Order: sequence, then C-alpha cells, then structure tokens
Amino acid sequence: MILETVINHFLTYGVDNVVVEKGLNLFNRLQSSSKEIQIDVIEDVRSATFFALGLSQKSNKPVVLVVNGDYLSNSYTGLTEAWYQRRPIIVICLYDRVLNEDVSYLKVCTQDIFKVQTEDDFKNSIDNLHTLTTPVIFMIEEKRNSFTTHNFLDLNQILKFLNSDDKLFVYETLSSVEQEDSRLNIISKKDKYGIISKFMGFCIGFKEKAILVTVAESIKLDMNLFNNRYMNKNFKVIVIGLIDDLEIDNWLYSNQITIMHSKILSDDIVRNFIDLQAACILFVNQMKEGN
Repeated sequence: MILETVINHFLTYGVDNVVVEKGLNLFNRLQSSSKEIQIDVIEDVRSATFFALGLSQKSNKPVVLVVNGDYLSNSYTGLTEAWYQRRPIIVICLYDRVLNEDVSYLKVCTQDIFKVQTEDDFKNSIDNLHTLTTPVIFMIEEKRNSFTTHNFLDLNQILKFLNSDDKLFVYETLSSVEQEDSRLNIISKKDKYGIISKFMGFCIGFKEKAILVTVAESIKLDMNLFNNRYMNKNFKVIVIGLIDDLEIDNWLYSNQITIMHSKILSDDIVRNFIDLQAACILFVNQMKEGN
C-alpha cells in the first residue's frame, strides 16, 4: 500500500512519530506495518496538526501527520506556524482520487505539494525533494473508510412538526433517504467542522423555527462555541450518538443551555423540544445499554 511505503521511507529521515486523524481508523493497520513508530490518534485535524508540531519541536525530528484530504484545510493554521518555526511536518492526506484536487492555497506554508497515485509517483516526488526543513504535503490516492449511515433516523418525525417556512438541517450520514422538501437542508460530511457554529449564526438572523440534527462528533469539534452571549431560544440541536469521554452536561448547563435526553425520537419528545422557549440540545441514544 502506498501509505505504508511513504511512512516507511521517512523512517530513514529519523521519523519515529506518526499522528493520525481518528476518523481514518488507521491505528491497527499502521501499527502492524511498522513497530518502530509511536502512533498518536487525534480526533480533530486542527489539534492533530499542532500536536505534530509540538512533537517535532520536542524531538527536533520530522513528524508524519495523516489526515483525510476532505479536511486538510483545517490544518492551515498549524502548518503556517510550522512553516515559520521551520519544522518538517510530513502531511499525508488521503483522497479517493487526487487528480482534480486543488490545495494550492497551502503553497504559502509548505515546501512542496505532491500528488501520488502510484509508488512510481512517490519515487519521483522524493527525487525532487532535496531537503526537508518545512511542511511538505503528499496527496495520496487511496480508498478511505466509508462513513456510517444511521438508517434509524426518520426525518418525518421532525418535519411533521415544522411549518412551511421553518428549516431542518441534517448531517449527511444520518439519513440515506432522499426527500424533496423545501424545509430540508443536507449538510455534507465534508463540512463537519463548524457545523454548530454556522447553525448558531443562522439562528441569530432567522425568525422562524430551525433545527439542526447532527452527530456527537460535531459537539467535540465545536465545544468553545457554547460559551457566547449570542445563543438564543431559536438554537435547537438534536445530537445522535454517544459522547462517553466528555462531561458535556455540566459545560452546557453552565452556559444556560437546556439539555434533554432520550433513547428515541417520540412525538412527545420532539414536540416538547421544539416548543421549548430556550436554547436546547436533545441527545438521542446517548445513554449506554442498561441505563
């Protein structure tokens, strides 16, 4: 596999740390391919980039950063800092196809950007990489893990309580059903960063009802958003999934956000949620088995 070829090559540069975006589920694969490296898995691409920078500062060695190409733009700030500090971060971003991908905006903070479809492409890129002193990007064509679709979510359970001018925003992986409805807006999984921030901004200027249905990961990627003075009663979010590693309830309560919990989206739950005259987050299926 090209990914392992690239990483193993840079072991000769003294690389002994690889930082991987959690969503790619690559830990076991990379660990089995090389026992010589320390692998750290970070959920947020932004945090992962700065973590890689910190490792490079501490070790004074290059560090490999592996991310989903869809979210590469979120590494911009960290790579810019690495550029100014002259730290060699080797960014490997994975795409299903690389030919039509354009990341030229990152030229200002990288030494080189290479598109790699085959091992020969990689060998050619190495021939052109004479030094390694600042960030370099390898755009690798490799099949990524597919996103899980939760077929249990019936959007009609929510839509039936909304008027014609209301809006329902739904994260793409939560429904495989295509519906023609002017109230319905599907959010692409490529836009997972800042989903809640953007929705809050929408609620400030929107006078009708608006609901966001998203995954638990969105909360983790937008935690600081809840500490602001602009949150209003129009802010209604339904979160599907588990958040086991955060004391999220205390954080939300401290910011005057009402919290509801339910294992299902019943009519009574949805009606009470929509009618509540306060900012509210409804966690669905959050409780563990047996609770």
